[in-house]
Amino acid sequence: MAWLLRDQEVLAAVEVWPARSTLPALPAEVVLMPSPWPLGGFSRRPMDVAFLDRKLVVLDVVSVGPRRLVRPRVHAAYLLTAGAQTMARWELKAGDRLTLE
Repeated sequence: MAWLLRDQEVLAAVEVWPARSTLPALPAEVVLMPSPWPLGGFSRRPMDVAFLDRKLVVLDVVSVGPRRLVRPRVHAAYLLTAGAQTMARWELKAGDRLTLE
């Protein structure tokens, strides 16, 4: 478990996964994982997805409905997933630089 920060502001505790697997059952959990494939078709709950580059800069943020697919983004190295409306509460947007501690 690590802390996800933006400009020294703690956004959440984040689970860092080295490879893709099933998403957590609890909508409050935040997960960072590699981004080689489309995402979403297997999710039973709405969620927010942020696409990050290798330096953890946000490329795009989208909301995804249950069983919906999201296409990968060019240059995205990681996906950050969270429960629906979480990233709106954080006011996360393209260009934000995130860090892990």
